[in-house]
Amino acid sequence: MVDTLVSSPRLPPANEVIESRILVRQGDTLKTYMKLTRHVLITATYDTEHDVRYERLSPELATSRSVSTRIQEIGGDDRGFMWRLNSYWRYQQAGHDVRIDVHSLTLSRRVPWALRPFAMPIVERIGRESMRSTLTAIARFLTAGR
Repeated sequence: MVDTLVSSPRLPPANEVIESRILVRQGDTLKTYMKLTRHVLITATYDTEHDVRYERLSPELATSRSVSTRIQEIGGDDRGFMWRLNSYWRYQQAGHDVRIDVHSLTLSRRVPWALRPFAMPIVERIGRESMRSTLTAIARFLTAGR
């Protein structure tokens, strides 16, 4: 299953991803495009591009890293909700299962101190919900491949 994730010609779908495609593939290196949307109190939609690199360390172990190269908010001025979106993954085959560890980093504009007590719980919830959605999509993708 690790190989399924690393060698798939398509990206696992996620709730926040409106559109995705692989722009360039050279071996284990990809340039991808994703149109992302996030909604909590307001909706923000982004055109994003990412450099993704997979590395097979053994038949049971692989890693990948995705580094955003372009993030543009759609529909007017960039409000600074998302400036960078990077993630670092580790895939470990364990029998018929795959253990996935992920570290995701999203940078946004600094929240003014007066708004922090109200804004930070929302920001943290967005991050948790985004990660849960991503991992659920990967689980569905892997299950469908069995």
